[in-house]
Amino acid sequence: MARRLTLYIMIGLLLGIVAGYAMNASIADPAALKEAADWFTILTDIFLRLIKMIIAPLVFSTLVVGIAHMGDTAALGRIGTRTMAWFISA
Repeated sequence: MARRLTLYIMIGLLLGIVAGYAMNASIADPAALKEAADWFTILTDIFLRLIKMIIAPLVFSTLVVGIAHMGDTAALGRIGTRTMAWFISA
C-alpha cells in the first residue's frame, strides 16, 4: 500500500510539472497566464486551509489523550504546562 501511495504522489508531481509547462508554453500573454494561475491559487488556498483546520484539533487531542493516560499525577502539572506552551507556540 505504501508503494502505491508513493507512486500516486510521483504521478501527481509529474502531472503538475507537465500541466505547468503546458500552460506556460501554450499561453503567450502574461495577463492571461496570470488569470489562469489565479484559478489554481483558489484550489491551493482551499486545500491549505483544510489542512490547517485539521492540524490544530489533531495535535490538541493527541496531547490531551497523552496527558490523560499518564499515571503520575505529580509530573502531570509540569508536563501539562510544558505541553500547553508547545501547543500555543506552534
